[in-house]
Formats: sequence, C-alpha cells, structure tokens
Amino acid sequence: MTVRVTAKSKYARDVRAFETQYLITALELHNDNVKATAAYLGINRTHFHDMLRGHGIPSYRQNLGNAAWQELKTKLLDKR
Repeated sequence: MTVRVTAKSKYARDVRAFETQYLITALELHNDNVKATAAYLGINRTHFHDMLRGHGIPSYRQNLGNAAWQELKTKLLDKR
C-alpha cells in the first residue's frame, strides 16, 4: 500500500505545526499566564483554552513539571 502525500495535506500539517509553535511560544512569553497570552493574541480566554486543547497543549502545565513539559513540547513540535 502506497501513501500519497498531497500538497493540501502537507499544507494542513505545516499550518498545524506553525499554530502549535505559535501557541507554545506565546504561552511561554507570558510565563504560562493564559489570560495575558489570550489578551496578547487578541482572543478571549475560552477560545484560547479551546485552541490549546485542540493542539494537545495543557493550559496549566505547572502541574507537569519542567522535564515533563520539555518532553511533551518536543513531541508536539516533532509532529511535522
């Protein structure tokens, strides 16, 4: 069985990877403060939580610990 990668599926994968990186970077820039990050992005906090959940990013990652967060972040960003 051969799997064909279309330009459309590659584009969708690239957009998702960009969004994931953008959300992680914005959240880290604001020291995991969801309210401040949502305000910075110009969206409401509920929508921001939905976006994080949709990308598999925990909104309260201080419960993970630094090592677990680094491992999860690596997994999320390697899905390209």
